[in-house]
Amino acid sequence: MLMPYLLMITFDMITDANRPIRWKKLTLLMILTIEIHLLSALLFMLVLILAWLYAVNHHRPLLQKGHSLHHIYVNCLDLTMTSERTLYSYVNQGLLSARNIDMPRTVRMRPRKNKKRNLKVDKACRIGRTWEEFQSYLQEHPNAAIRQLDSVEGVRGGKVLLTIHFVQQELQLAFLWDANDSQSVIDIFEKIYLELRPDAFIRLFPILLADNGSEFSNPKAIEFDKQGNQRTQMYYCDPSAPFQRVPAKTTMK
Repeated sequence: MLMPYLLMITFDMITDANRPIRWKKLTLLMILTIEIHLLSALLFMLVLILAWLYAVNHHRPLLQKGHSLHHIYVNCLDLTMTSERTLYSYVNQGLLSARNIDMPRTVRMRPRKNKKRNLKVDKACRIGRTWEEFQSYLQEHPNAAIRQLDSVEGVRGGKVLLTIHFVQQELQLAFLWDANDSQSVIDIFEKIYLELRPDAFIRLFPILLADNGSEFSNPKAIEFDKQGNQRTQMYYCDPSAPFQRVPAKTTMK
């Protein structure tokens, strides 16, 4: 671009004997040359920066580009070689460059609360103690004294009321306890057993009817004392059948 101007200055320097060196033209030529080189360097840097930005955007994780994890899993089965649930676990644990914050819906969702699950002590507790077997017992013993059990929990994880409903007498007892678990129920019956003595306990609590809550899932510890003597008989209502204990529920209300 500057070559014609340079040749013109060179020709003047050769042919003009009075002014062989033209300082102004040489100075202007040098300034233009430096500016052109600087502009070239800046242009090169700009091209490199644009190329770097394109490469970063092109090769960044698909999650950061707005793709959903389900979409990535479905379209990249040959590359993932793992389950969709495992991918979510990897993201949650920070094992990938993409994070939870790159998933808009995950950011908007509230974290789930881990609910405490009360597990049954004896999973076979209903065997021989079902509602049908309870009805068969009542047919053979129509005048049997029935005591219905229930637990009332106010605040989750707080204190609990164990209620014992005397059906024929329309009387209900309530015992306040610290936790809604099987051991608490066993401790209450042990205390009643010791206070009343065996004969009175057997006479007052011949038959117990409870729901399927985990707090009643250790019937043998309630039916038998520590010496192995049977002191009561326990039965269970059918699952999701609160109507089978209507008198107790009505009294509680």
